[in-house]
Amino acid sequence: MHWKTALTAALMVSLVVTAGCTDSDSAKQPSKIKADPQVAEPTPNLEPVSAPLSDYGKYVPLKKKTDQISLGTHQTYNLSSFFTGQNVLIAPDYLYEQSIYYTHVKQTSDTTINSYIYRYSQGSNDNQVLHTVNRTIGMMTGVSHYLFWVEYNQTKSGQKWAIRLLDLKTEKINTLDQGISRYNTAIPYLDTSSKRVSWMTHEATPTRTKTILKSFDVAEDAIIIHQQYILKEGAKRNGQYPFDFRRSDAGLILHTSTFKNGHQTPTLETFDGTFKRRMNGLIDFEHNKKYVS
Repeated sequence: MHWKTALTAALMVSLVVTAGCTDSDSAKQPSKIKADPQVAEPTPNLEPVSAPLSDYGKYVPLKKKTDQISLGTHQTYNLSSFFTGQNVLIAPDYLYEQSIYYTHVKQTSDTTINSYIYRYSQGSNDNQVLHTVNRTIGMMTGVSHYLFWVEYNQTKSGQKWAIRLLDLKTEKINTLDQGISRYNTAIPYLDTSSKRVSWMTHEATPTRTKTILKSFDVAEDAIIIHQQYILKEGAKRNGQYPFDFRRSDAGLILHTSTFKNGHQTPTLETFDGTFKRRMNGLIDFEHNKKYVS
């Protein structure tokens, strides 16, 4: 989940009204794989989508709002008694029913890191450890009664990572996906909608990088393979390399670069093809059924 921040005077955000973005699932029928308790099934080969540049919609600059807006009632919880004698920096990662879920990473030596997932019960003031692992938990989020997180550790061949799932009702932990990020490719980042968690994987070699876009549907208990992109490395790159994406109930939006004979064209595009614009210097983005920002 993304924490939203206020716009500042130094940053201008553009908003484009679209002609009704639709969920990519209605426009496509991506392959679905039943989630394995240990690891996801092998990925099928899919060809990249080619969407036309949208010629509708206009950029609408957002004006700075100087008036203070109340965020409503809030409650403060003091958890310092649970970490006496420790220097701890924590923030809530997910809220479900009357509980706050958060992570704490503790370096016990120069080579050892322990990560903890806590559940703080607001009513009983109880702080419970749900999971401990000798790896770094980079991020955690949730959908319904499921927690999702990425845990990783550095190896000689790259960063070895795994995406884990915890069912808060049964307290069972499964592995959704796992791999190794090589050649400066990033470990997966989790993005959520009301029913799904999504991520990208990069399988890199000296000659090519394959990027796969995936989602896990909590209702169907299945991993969905949305798309595969290939970038051929060399003196002149050719192919596509996705940098980042966002998943909402309106569908998927992707920040990607297309290379042709070494020439790079960055774009921001929805997965269903309703929006596509050439775009440089992109910092952040979001969309729903009516706009892209």
